[in-house]
Amino acid sequence: MTGPHWTRFNQPGLCEGRSPLLLAHQMAALPFFESEWGRVPKRYGDACNFMQRLSAEYSLNLFNGKACKIDARQSNFYLWISRIPPDCHKIPSLDDSCGKNRGVANGLELASELSKRYADTTILYVNTGTIPYLDQVFLIRAASTIIAAHGGGLWNAARWLNEALHQRIVEIMPIGGPSESCSLTKMFGCRYNFVTCYDCITPRNGRLPFEKLLKAVEATEGIHCNGV
Repeated sequence: MTGPHWTRFNQPGLCEGRSPLLLAHQMAALPFFESEWGRVPKRYGDACNFMQRLSAEYSLNLFNGKACKIDARQSNFYLWISRIPPDCHKIPSLDDSCGKNRGVANGLELASELSKRYADTTILYVNTGTIPYLDQVFLIRAASTIIAAHGGGLWNAARWLNEALHQRIVEIMPIGGPSESCSLTKMFGCRYNFVTCYDCITPRNGRLPFEKLLKAVEATEGIHCNGV
C-alpha cells in the first residue's frame, strides 16, 4: 500500500493544512499496530534491540548500531529507505533490471559516509519491501530522520510519521519525477527538506554527491519545501 499519488497536495487550495482523511486513517490504524507490537514484547519492546535483530534476520546494512538511543520522546536513528533492490548492490555495473528504479545508485555509499560524519547516530539502510509491513511501520515510527528517494516507499512512510519525535523527511528528488512530498509531511506535523539528484533522470538511477546530501541533512529546522 503506497501513498495517494492521485492527489496533488502542493497545489493552491488543495489539502492545505492537515487532511482529515489521512489523519483519520493513521489514528484508526495505529491502535492495531501498537496492539500487534505489544503481543511480542521480546521483539518490539526495545527499539534498538529490534533493529539489531532485524538487520541480522534480513542482512540489512546497519551503521553505528551500538550508538542507538530511542525512547518515546527522542531518537538518534536515521532510516534510509532505498528503492534499489538489495541484490543490485552486488552488481558492479547496474543493468536494466537494476538501473531503472528511480533511485540513488550510490545510496549505500552515502549512508556509510553519513554514518562516519554522524558517529553518534544509528543509520539503517533498507529496501522496505524486503521486510514485513509490521516491521516497516515500527521503523518509521522510531526514526528521527527518514531519507529516501521520491516514490511509494517514502509516501507510505510519510503517512506513519510520529509527531511526538519531531521527525523529519529528507527527500531525494529525481529529474522528471512527480512533485515532492512536502505538503504530505506537513500534514503530520513534521519537518521536511529535499535535495535534487540531477544525475537521477526518471526512471534511471543516478549518483548523488555526498556534499549535496549533507547540506540537506544539516538543514535540520523547519520546513524547506524549496529544497537545497
